[in-house]
Amino acid sequence: CGRLNPLEATVCSNCNANLVKPKAPKPGKTNAKNGPPKTEKEVAKQNLIERIQRRFAEDERNAAVRAHTELVFAEVTVAPDAKPGRREIRVITKRGISNAMSFYVGQVPEVARKPMKTARKPVLGKEYLAQRKRPPEEETMRITVPCTMNGQIAAGEVNRYRFPASKGQRLLIWAKARQLVPYVADGVPGWFQAVLRLHDAKGKELAYNDDFRFNPDPVIYFEVPEDGDYVLTINEAIFRGRESFVYRITIGELPFVTSIFPLGGRVGKPVKIETNGWNLEKAALTPPAKDAKPGRHLIAATNGKLVSNYVPFALDTLPECLDKEPNNEPSKAQKVSLPIIVNGRADRPGDWDVFEVEGKAGQTIVAEVHARRLGSPFDSFVKVTGADGKIIALNDDHYDAASGLNTDHADSYLMVKLPADGKYFIHLGDTRRHAGKAYAYRLRISQPQPDFALRLVPSRIIM
Repeated sequence: CGRLNPLEATVCSNCNANLVKPKAPKPGKTNAKNGPPKTEKEVAKQNLIERIQRRFAEDERNAAVRAHTELVFAEVTVAPDAKPGRREIRVITKRGISNAMSFYVGQVPEVARKPMKTARKPVLGKEYLAQRKRPPEEETMRITVPCTMNGQIAAGEVNRYRFPASKGQRLLIWAKARQLVPYVADGVPGWFQAVLRLHDAKGKELAYNDDFRFNPDPVIYFEVPEDGDYVLTINEAIFRGRESFVYRITIGELPFVTSIFPLGGRVGKPVKIETNGWNLEKAALTPPAKDAKPGRHLIAATNGKLVSNYVPFALDTLPECLDKEPNNEPSKAQKVSLPIIVNGRADRPGDWDVFEVEGKAGQTIVAEVHARRLGSPFDSFVKVTGADGKIIALNDDHYDAASGLNTDHADSYLMVKLPADGKYFIHLGDTRRHAGKAYAYRLRISQPQPDFALRLVPSRIIM
């Protein structure tokens, strides 16, 4: 019928006719049994032809997603002294510079699965033609810990990794999926929702995770109970998949920070940071530099060899203080003077922190919480009451356009004009009544601060 099919196809995707694959001669040889050997130029030509054929084999004009019809093959060289962490990679073309994609530099040995070919658009009644058909031996990969595994998930697939482990090992298993491709085209939900499961050699499930708190990417902390083989699996929550469902899983006895306190400090002032997490016995957290500017900074812990995950830490110019218990009701409210940033956390389920301020009639005050935006699971609820206990303002969630990847805008913000002179109380609690060391917050109480932020995020840049 004239349809261009991939080289390995056995059935035409258009007319379903059987395809016969011609046998190609090996590189550098001729079809003739006793033909003369090829020259260097002829070998180079043959290699070029094979590369072109390979590109055609990877190409799919009838892709499931229009944005996947073009392919770029790039070779990246990582400097030996490159710091681990996220980088941005772009494609430069004659039409301009593409949007940025994430590229991570790791710190343990890595393996990669065979790349997927572009998923074909399924046809009603012939969906099986669009599904990936891989041999059973490609489902399970044997690895040695520590390791970072790179792969992709196709529709209905589960990828398995088998590895030996010793009793007492404290393994961190950390997947990156949404962090790599924040939003996938035509996806509901709009990202690869990864699910991790850990089994013993007999198939018994020992650990499971599909997100870390409010972060869609899963994390497992596992203390190995006995020597033996273990199997880690990854799949998509509702078994979707295609070539843009990319993941990186790192497994090893690596440091991992689950929370810090306080979540920030004042510019130019020393601050003692409490760190909680896994495998942190010999690790130290590095605070922002002394000359760091106001804003949100990323900090990590290191044990000299390995670096933990990065967590946000805020710097501001306003005076700061810690919340002082007991302050869970107006009669025991903690008195503060404006402007102030209070660093606190929910100490027990249902805990409220109440702060007392003096106000004037017509004065405008702002109460703003930074918690979720700083990596805390604290889901704030803030209200302002008068001395008579009457509520004059309250807020649960406030949308922050600057927090682009956040799908759960749980931080509170309110601005209120005070009706009279007197005492006022700012009440702050967790909406779900949760508490613990990780449930930290920063509460700014001040008059409005005029400012602005300009962010330009074009889909591509024209040179």
